[in-house]
Amino acid sequence: MIIAIIIAVLFNLGVFNSPNITTTCLAQTGFLCTSPIITSTGAVYAQFSQNTGAPITITGFGCSNTTAAPLGFNQTLIQLQPGQQINAMFPCPVSSGNIGTHFTGTLWISYYTPAASGLIEQVGSIDGSVSTYQYLYVLNQYSSTVAVINMKTNQVANIINLPNGYNPSQIIFSPDGQYAYISVGNVVYGSNSMIDVVSTDNFQVVTSIPLPNPNPSGIASIAFSPDGQYIYAISSDGIFDSGSILYKINAKTYSIINSITIGFAPDYMEFSPNGEYLYISEFCTLYGLGYGCPIGNPSAVQIINVNQFSLENTITLNPTDATINFGQNNNNLYTVNQGTDTISVIDTQSFQVLNTINVGPKPLNITFSPNGQYAYVINSCTNCGVSTSSSVSVINLNNFQVTKTIYTGLTNGAASMSFVISPNGQYAYIPNLYWNTVSVVDMATSNVVNAINVGSGPDYVVFSPNGKYAYVTDNYGADVSVIDTATDMMVARINTEYGDPSVEAIAPE
Repeated sequence: MIIAIIIAVLFNLGVFNSPNITTTCLAQTGFLCTSPIITSTGAVYAQFSQNTGAPITITGFGCSNTTAAPLGFNQTLIQLQPGQQINAMFPCPVSSGNIGTHFTGTLWISYYTPAASGLIEQVGSIDGSVSTYQYLYVLNQYSSTVAVINMKTNQVANIINLPNGYNPSQIIFSPDGQYAYISVGNVVYGSNSMIDVVSTDNFQVVTSIPLPNPNPSGIASIAFSPDGQYIYAISSDGIFDSGSILYKINAKTYSIINSITIGFAPDYMEFSPNGEYLYISEFCTLYGLGYGCPIGNPSAVQIINVNQFSLENTITLNPTDATINFGQNNNNLYTVNQGTDTISVIDTQSFQVLNTINVGPKPLNITFSPNGQYAYVINSCTNCGVSTSSSVSVINLNNFQVTKTIYTGLTNGAASMSFVISPNGQYAYIPNLYWNTVSVVDMATSNVVNAINVGSGPDYVVFSPNGKYAYVTDNYGADVSVIDTATDMMVARINTEYGDPSVEAIAPE
């Protein structure tokens, strides 16, 4: 399934760009702990296994800064077979979360066996310092799960089971990186839309925020206010044509502060740079079919006054346009209009359309160059025919002219999904959904220089912060392809355990 790419790129606890810190774990007889990391939250993560000769059931992990057993254990229930390896988290009393803080202690488990219960045993000793450590969160479409990938080992560290609905569609993180907020779509008709709040320390759902809506079909978009004090969420009405609801939520108490009814089929929202306005796009009349809206209802961008929490203005676009993505640059707002193969340029001071730019077939989203001089519009070319190549329109933002078209060379409805620029700005990766490849563009020449074979149905790319690796969700499979950007070779495939992985993000440290 082709999905709208929701960019909520997230970065929590990471090995990239971190000091050269060595942490060791010395295991007790019958146990093994490898690849240990001490994080800024005081948690020790390690690959853990046992070889006691019989299965054990672990009921908790503990950590002490002495040789004595800890007073408490985190609660879990894991049956561990001999030789089976798991990703274990031991909560340790680290004195400070500052990078480089030294810690020495002992690791413990509480467990039982078929022959005995209530057992507590030291399984290892830890010696090292706090470092950074990153996890990649992958939302599995059509299941109530999120796969959490350890970016050091390229293994799934945890599967988060979401209690409400299914089809998680977007993920954002609190400014301090301690919590992830996951919107859940396709809830049961007549029930509430939901945001599940997950602790990034133990990957547990700590609470759920219900968003009342008479006709919910899920949450179209969620975002933090620029000051980090509020969460804004849109509960979409889907195809019920009765309007959707924008909620303002206290980020500390999770209580709804206010709500207003907004337009039909909202798709994306973005704050102005000064935080005074919130722009909401409507995905209203795709190809004039009126999906989610009354027939002939024009697409629009609604402008919310943040301080007053009220609708201040509405910018109406061509009735056959479908505004599915937009971004701000140089005080202008750029909307992507798939119905007419155009980009609208909107002045955010006057709220007037300044220009309309013709681009390629079926534009999907827009990306800006690091210097702000160019925009890159990915033309997905879905069902474009056997002779039409998917492409990228390069727009000079000084004169709003298309200066070049980058062709991927892939035809027959290639469905190129996004244009993602590497952290150093030298290359861009384009996942090609139907061709199982990622095209590589040299940003200096705007030429395609490589095509990397990946898994089935690539649709989204995230780079590691240092740019050494790219992670590609394979939407038609159940895995994430890992690309070494130095060689442009796929070096790993990580199974997420469920099909249709889509949006991926790295949690912030």
